[in-house]
Amino acid sequence: MARCPRGGQLSRTIAYRCETIVGGLNLGTRDVAVTATTDYGVIYGDNVLPPSPLYLRLHMPELLRGTVADIVGGRESSGSVPGLPLAVTVNGAPFDLPVGVQFPRSPVPQQAGEPWVLAGRGEVPFISLASDTRGAVTLGLPATFRLDLSVYTDSDEIPSTVSCTGPSDRLIRSFEIEEQPTEGPTPGPTTEPSTVPTTQFTVEPTTAPTTAPTTGPTSGPVLLAPTVKVGAVCLWRSAVFTVGVSAKGTVPTGTVTVKLGDRTVAKGRVFLGVSILTASNLPKGQHTFSITYSGDGKVAAKTVTKVLRIN
Repeated sequence: MARCPRGGQLSRTIAYRCETIVGGLNLGTRDVAVTATTDYGVIYGDNVLPPSPLYLRLHMPELLRGTVADIVGGRESSGSVPGLPLAVTVNGAPFDLPVGVQFPRSPVPQQAGEPWVLAGRGEVPFISLASDTRGAVTLGLPATFRLDLSVYTDSDEIPSTVSCTGPSDRLIRSFEIEEQPTEGPTPGPTTEPSTVPTTQFTVEPTTAPTTAPTTGPTSGPVLLAPTVKVGAVCLWRSAVFTVGVSAKGTVPTGTVTVKLGDRTVAKGRVFLGVSILTASNLPKGQHTFSITYSGDGKVAAKTVTKVLRIN
């Protein structure tokens, strides 16, 4: 059985080349230092890498700060990367894990030399590991990503983009998966064997034999009980659900369905224990969503709920 060690907080800064366009005005391509921080403080159990916050900080260059503040008149900014494709490798097999990152509204510094840092936060979902997983599980930033940015002046909101391309080495975290030790066999019996029967044997049956089975036939194999964890990020009239499904000794497959009342708003497949679903055209207000995991041949179905306020 695989075992994940405790992680703690870890940061790494990677140099990207980013093109910034503000309201159709191309401000050029410049070096931007991107700092990614993850914090794996608690391990839920074997074969599961738990969720972790992902903090993303873009250190914007001074020339760009001055252009946005003095020429464009930018006073504040906010934005998002709806599906940052985190690069994950398990047992040497790479795949992308989408992570929604939100950049809350924050000031654009107006003084020369004052650092302009765009700070965002997302959540890396559960990553389920097969019991035979060995070696390293790695997490890395994508080769390219785009930040959809809004720049606010005293009177307007200007749609903008920051499109970034990174170097070949974008690794931000690596976990060594160790084999779970098992208890060794006992060297011998814990008590001396007995050579005398504990009770007198009988020569006749104690009860009359039955002519029918004592229990009815079973209807199928016993299914494992899943653990279903749900994270959600609210966007404009939409929501991104990150659903992690885990079960002891296996990596669940199947589907996840999200419903609002009787209406199905999203449905997707479970891949490596995770399903990322986007629900659009949602009504504003606070709602209770039901999230149903379908189960598979080894794992039972399960339904949980998530309360979310839609703006």
